Amino acid sequence: MKSTYIVHFMQGDKFTLPLVKQLNKIFDSTQHHFLILGENDVISPSDAAVSIIRSPFKIHFFMNLIKVAKQFWKADRIVMHGIPALHYFLFFPFALNKLVWVIYGGTDLYLYSGRTLNKKTIWLNRIRKYVLRGVKIHLTHIEGDSKLANKFYGSNAKFLYHPVYLSNVVDNIFAEQYGETKKTSKLNILIGHSTDPSNHHQEIFEWLRDKEDVQIFCPLSYGPYEDYKLKVKQIGFEMFGDRFIPIENFMSLDQYKAFLNTIDIAIFNHKRQEAMGVTLSLLSLGKEVYVNNSTTSFKSFMDRGFQVFDNALVANEFDKLGTRDVGKNADLLNHYYSREVWEKQWRTLYNMNSFEQFT
Repeated sequence: MKSTYIVHFMQGDKFTLPLVKQLNKIFDSTQHHFLILGENDVISPSDAAVSIIRSPFKIHFFMNLIKVAKQFWKADRIVMHGIPALHYFLFFPFALNKLVWVIYGGTDLYLYSGRTLNKKTIWLNRIRKYVLRGVKIHLTHIEGDSKLANKFYGSNAKFLYHPVYLSNVVDNIFAEQYGETKKTSKLNILIGHSTDPSNHHQEIFEWLRDKEDVQIFCPLSYGPYEDYKLKVKQIGFEMFGDRFIPIENFMSLDQYKAFLNTIDIAIFNHKRQEAMGVTLSLLSLGKEVYVNNSTTSFKSFMDRGFQVFDNALVANEFDKLGTRDVGKNADLLNHYYSREVWEKQWRTLYNMNSFEQFT
């Protein structure tokens, strides 16, 4: 069977660059190419099948356009990660017939939700709707995000289940690797995952205000919202004193997993799907995870039988926190988020001769 030629269109970041390296190991460089937005140092020169779409785009416009044109013409499939530089599709509308969209589920779905649009954002939103309406396949592990995308953009894209990034691949030996959690007299609670106001930290703090036997950990090393970070710290120390512990320094992956293993429960209060990588890591470590029941991620977990819990239980059934059964999660993680599933789904996409054969 002839392999499909895949072009990946992406921003170079902590999720996509490890993917580039791994896909280059699995597939021959003649089977794919990576168009990466960023500077020349975003990836090693030794990595095959990579072109850098340099910024600022105005200065490098024509050279970038030539690179994009060459790959878009050649591609059987264009896998767009998030929504990078959508204006290129205005020059190559034929590319929409080849388009696969990796939905991040954050600003790519909700970018202008609740915002006042000015002339610039109205124009950008029109480009966004034009491109995303033409998508043929949604690549995501949350079917609800695919349904929302079709609803928001009037598209008719098909859903292909896929963990996509290595950050979503879990290993059930994590608990053995990091050792058993040492129980303490206090309940170790992780709240949120970044400095983004969408974490809604204060609401969770209010639920726990009168609880004495808790220790609150807040990761605040990720995200640009310095004012919100300072606000969270101020409120946290006022409510919990030395039982509030902000995490302000970046950790290596191993350090972060070891830290997560000291947590008893985690509470995420996003109103939309976020923090899936850390959620999956926590589940693999056998932790209780509480999320907002209005999110697509909560529905996705529940539909597949995962033992993930509604945030309302934090306020209403505090005495049961840390005691709930999460035993089913290990097998389900292996079924949906193993390395084997991750590689199998990439091979499915690479071997797909036409969208029509996809069901």
